[in-house]
Amino acid sequence: MSKIVVGRAEVELIDGEVAFVGSPMAAYLDADSEQSGTLQKFRVTTTDGLNHIFGIVCWPAGQPEVISVERIAGLEKYKKFESGGRVSIVETADNKWLAELKVLKYGKQGRPTPHTSNWSELSSILHADAEAFLSSLNPISVGTRQAIDSETNKNKGNLAIKIEPRSYETLAVAYTLTKVLSIMHDLGLAND
Repeated sequence: MSKIVVGRAEVELIDGEVAFVGSPMAAYLDADSEQSGTLQKFRVTTTDGLNHIFGIVCWPAGQPEVISVERIAGLEKYKKFESGGRVSIVETADNKWLAELKVLKYGKQGRPTPHTSNWSELSSILHADAEAFLSSLNPISVGTRQAIDSETNKNKGNLAIKIEPRSYETLAVAYTLTKVLSIMHDLGLAND
């Protein structure tokens, strides 16, 4: 894969799938807490010096997730990914993957936490039309969870992207947009 520019960041898949042992965030009922799955690494670099390896883990008995593998370089604010920033991916009834497009915003505790977002906010940190950009990656669909997966609960208005399983490149780009760029732009602080 070549590098994909995501605002002021670049993303590239590296190394192909490798074996990975760990504990899923969302293991299936009665599944082992430690499992052997696969990991697809991706590198994110930014114009402000971040060089970070993340990974997409596929578990045999748990929902896929994005994890931090190693922060090689970067500002102190990116340390958040070493202890947090893990994201579980929803497996839909039609066996697709759905990732909510939640950003990380600084709150009253002075640390970034996940928050729902909107197209205007995502476009602002991308410096381009976020909906058109994500659509150009050929997902199954982007939009509200209600529109793309018939969600009816409190999450129905949350923005999300629905993809084929193991669409690693698209998932890595969506993660970079919503998590890395939101930290880069200090969302939630008075100067955003």
